[in-house]
Amino acid sequence: LVLTTHYMDEADIVGDRIGIMSAGRLSCMGSPLFLKRHYGCGYNLSFDLGSQNKRDDLLSLVQQEVRLVVPPDLGAAEAVRVMSEAGNELILIVDFAASKAFPKLFALLDDPASRRSFDMNGWSIAVCHLEEVFLRVARGDEGGAVAVKTTDVLPVPEANAWKEAAP
Repeated sequence: LVLTTHYMDEADIVGDRIGIMSAGRLSCMGSPLFLKRHYGCGYNLSFDLGSQNKRDDLLSLVQQEVRLVVPPDLGAAEAVRVMSEAGNELILIVDFAASKAFPKLFALLDDPASRRSFDMNGWSIAVCHLEEVFLRVARGDEGGAVAVKTTDVLPVPEANAWKEAAP
């Protein structure tokens, strides 16, 4: 069954395998989780800060906690990246591999002393949306955040391959 949609949330929910077209060509295909991992998505960790003064300190705390669980050879240095800094909001992208750091990190973020120290009004976390993957594909990003295994992604047929396969 092939379903076409412009709604990435819908594709994420109903699609076992998702193909993304860009500039009239099928650019990539794989499971939603594979595509998110391949194009460097993970978790969006958002902070509502009272001021911008402690932004760097908060980023350092998150990076420090992630380094404790993600080995350097698996990319601990790139496991936390700034996605957006606008006004008093800070949004970080945290790789899926860093999820082992979450219990301790969340306890630190919920601690009233930490909240005062970082001038933090609140925080939230969510899995990145397939829309982010689509935007990266549309920009021409090749991905490559994870090693590609042939079992993870279906091959994309050449433009007229269906004609050759027809009887």
